[in-house]
Amino acid sequence: FGLLNGEDPGGTWTDNNASGILTGGNLNPSLLNNATLPKTFAYTYTITNICGTLSSTVNVTVVATKSAGIDDDTTICETGAGINLFSVLDGTPNSGGTWTDVSATGQMTPGGVFTPTNLGPNTFVFNYTVTGNAPCANAVSKVTVNVSDQPFAGDDGVGSICSNGNINLFNQLTNSP
Repeated sequence: FGLLNGEDPGGTWTDNNASGILTGGNLNPSLLNNATLPKTFAYTYTITNICGTLSSTVNVTVVATKSAGIDDDTTICETGAGINLFSVLDGTPNSGGTWTDVSATGQMTPGGVFTPTNLGPNTFVFNYTVTGNAPCANAVSKVTVNVSDQPFAGDDGVGSICSNGNINLFNQLTNSP
């Protein structure tokens, strides 16, 4: 169990609060609903030998973990409007985290809105971090934004052709693709 010192092996653990997360000498707090945490539970280790029976109790406080969502990616146009990066995350991320512009685009607001203005087609990475409740680690997820270039069909053109002729329409466009 790791929270007792010097205990003899061979004893048994009792879940004093019927938490439902004790199996043998292991706890599985992921079985608890984060919304009900933090919560403290007591577990008693009892060992018996020829000299008698002794018990020790361990109190464990289970703290809710934070979620930064699940990594995801999206594709936007280089001439498009800004995108709220939070909306790209999968899962159920906690609000109140901070965004980091890993690719150093300089085009992200502190609130996590990315605008691809003047960046051209490329792939950019942003991290979302939610501070964990002690002793839990921070939660971090990654959003990858693929910026596609704007399609170009050429500029309008004008042409004439004889009824028995043939014309390549691409040649009629100015600045053809």
